Amino acid sequence: MLTDGARYNHTIIQTHFPDAVHIVDLFHASEHLTALAQILWGPEAKAPKAWRDWLEAGDIGRLIRHARKQLPASAKSKK
Repeated sequence: MLTDGARYNHTIIQTHFPDAVHIVDLFHASEHLTALAQILWGPEAKAPKAWRDWLEAGDIGRLIRHARKQLPASAKSKK
């Protein structure tokens, strides 16, 4: 099922289509990636080119591994 990645879509899919694969379209996935960059580095930040390239190539595992390294280590900072 292709969606924009909004949480309510995930709930609808789980409720009504439990066997469906939830896929976020590239446009909205890019928006989510930009939002993550802005959380990490400020409101004017953009996702690194490598992240955008991996997203477009479908190399999500690599993208997640590299993005995870940017997350704060302490629980207080993560909040």
